Amino acid sequence: MGEAKGEVYSGKTMEKVSYTWLLQDYKKYRELGPGVALVSPAFDGPNGHKFKIKFYPGGATQRAYIAWAVSFAIETTQTAELVLSFKTVDPLISFASAQSCSFKKRGIFRRVFSVQAGHTSPSIQLSRYRLESELITGENAFKIEATIGVFINTNTNTNHPPIDRFLFFKVDDKRFFAEQSIIEERCPALLPNSSSHEPDADIVVTDIEPDIFDALLWFIYNKKHHHSDAEDICRSNTRDPNSYRTRIWRVAMRCELPGFVTSDSGVYLEDLQRPFVTTWNTVCQIIEVIRSKLNRVPKIVPDS
Repeated sequence: MGEAKGEVYSGKTMEKVSYTWLLQDYKKYRELGPGVALVSPAFDGPNGHKFKIKFYPGGATQRAYIAWAVSFAIETTQTAELVLSFKTVDPLISFASAQSCSFKKRGIFRRVFSVQAGHTSPSIQLSRYRLESELITGENAFKIEATIGVFINTNTNTNHPPIDRFLFFKVDDKRFFAEQSIIEERCPALLPNSSSHEPDADIVVTDIEPDIFDALLWFIYNKKHHHSDAEDICRSNTRDPNSYRTRIWRVAMRCELPGFVTSDSGVYLEDLQRPFVTTWNTVCQIIEVIRSKLNRVPKIVPDS
């Protein structure tokens, strides 16, 4: 039930493996508490890896349990850098009913999960309501389709020539990946100073929050905002320095990507700067008026 394929890049290779697990008697496990997992049989991955799917009907954490979400994770026998995708499929139909995927889903878009040997990856959540409402045959059985991308050094797999190079970004405690050619073409401001950066080292980003970086990568790859980001920008208070719109604006300025604020490629960087330049000029004018008034106040000279 496993299927592997490779995408080869200079520096690292991403090998993908897919596995389908039929989960029976789901009704029996619906009331399990948080942190209790059902575990699939072991299946082979690339380069000697072995994996197991872990499904948490009550959520992997207390937070997921309260949010009424199920959780998915992967257990690995070797230390690995993984990209994860999970789909639930009704047994009587061939298309996915719901999915949670770091290849495609905003919120974990292009996230890299680092997992130590013998341990379990961070979990990915999926709404239980969405899972159960989209299963046509009811709630008693469904398939879980896992697709796992495994990053492997190219010196362990030299069967193919390199196509493109991955860049890895370390943002707070999270890691993301992107093709170098895409970043060079669409957002070169994210590239490090080549003279001081090791070629295979992570690019450490300290001035962008992980959720904004996720939104930024989504915009770079899709050339538009995710609909949830567009809604958050519209609802934001423009006067609040910590609002979502303001945080997006700061990153747009930092990355020289003005369309990131408006999702409009016709916006220029000067258009983002202009409101703040106007405000600064106004402040300067006020200061000048205050100074001129102070200069008119007669000075009191003490008697000698």
